Amino acid sequence: MHVDREAQACVISRLEEAPAHPGTPRELVSHRISLLDGALSSLEEELASIRAENQGAVRAHSQRPDSDRPEQREAFWSERELFDARVRRFAARLEQDLLGERSSLLGGQPAGAASRPGALVLFLDSFLAQLPLEACPCLWGREVVRGAAPNVLLAQLAEARQRGAGEGSSHGDGAPGPRGPRTGYYALNPLGGTDITGRTVLELLQGWRAPPSSPAPSGWSGRAGGACPKAHEVLGALATHDAFLYMGHGETAGRLLCQGQVELGPTSLQAAARRAQDRPPRAAVLLMGCNTARPAVPEGLEHEAFSLPLALLAQGVPAVVGTLWDVLGGDLDRVARALLERWAGQAAGPGGGGPSALPRATLAAALAAARPACHLPHLTGAAVVCYAGPS
Repeated sequence: MHVDREAQACVISRLEEAPAHPGTPRELVSHRISLLDGALSSLEEELASIRAENQGAVRAHSQRPDSDRPEQREAFWSERELFDARVRRFAARLEQDLLGERSSLLGGQPAGAASRPGALVLFLDSFLAQLPLEACPCLWGREVVRGAAPNVLLAQLAEARQRGAGEGSSHGDGAPGPRGPRTGYYALNPLGGTDITGRTVLELLQGWRAPPSSPAPSGWSGRAGGACPKAHEVLGALATHDAFLYMGHGETAGRLLCQGQVELGPTSLQAAARRAQDRPPRAAVLLMGCNTARPAVPEGLEHEAFSLPLALLAQGVPAVVGTLWDVLGGDLDRVARALLERWAGQAAGPGGGGPSALPRATLAAALAAARPACHLPHLTGAAVVCYAGPS
């Protein structure tokens, strides 16, 4: 899916749901949607305005000496709810201006098509990667992931099918079934200085660890506060665990995951991980901080945007969750906890007691279900996106 700025058009290419004739491969069909003059620039400017105004309002509130007074907190949250409604309206406008009557190309399967489980995979250009497409009405609540490139996706599918066959967990078509994280590593608020502390997430993970005989996920370990983990510890965790969870400053995420080393090439991280644990990276990475999935767009859009999630996918990491803009720590904590509970298929019991079972979901499906779990489902929930192959 990409836009042609000169022609003011949006182009959507997708595989047909079924081949035209039995035994023939499915065809790739492209649809060109003409846009109103100035529609792309208008959308870009409105999103930039929402980001800047929301960020400025949050910073201004945090600097007030009376920010903890009940009346100030009430005014602050009332304003956040207005921004939440503004993002929801922006998403509806995004669908109308970009897709119009062609929203069915993304919003579901054609009439008569056989129902098929799995995520919708979006391959987006630099302009569209900045936008909260998952919040559009035709996609809200659906299992949607962003892909790096078709060749990366095909490699992920082949590896996932091979792993699923070895574990005996699959759908009828051979695709792997939902498998939650059995082990994980967390780094919560290293260095401090942010309200993204992961406090309720830590309570959840600690509850999963006891009692030892329970069927809950086991093997979760990590750090809460204090110094950042060393590079060898991070690379070892990526190679040996199912999940890697970071919560804190967005800028710290890149340093924690050795972003400079990641960007050296498609084998750098894998080689470093092998030196650390003699294994390639395998953990799904959750980057719960501000702007952790926001693409760095070159000036003039002459080149494709790049981001930490895309770099990690290219290095072999199966999935990356991150955010497109600044978010509130407490609300992001709610999304992260709901995501983990649904992905792992375990929730904390009443009063912090033993775990209770939940239907297990894929990472993308768990994220779709977790977005409404926070106070601001569009301002916070829609900021969180997933880069991956279908699982």
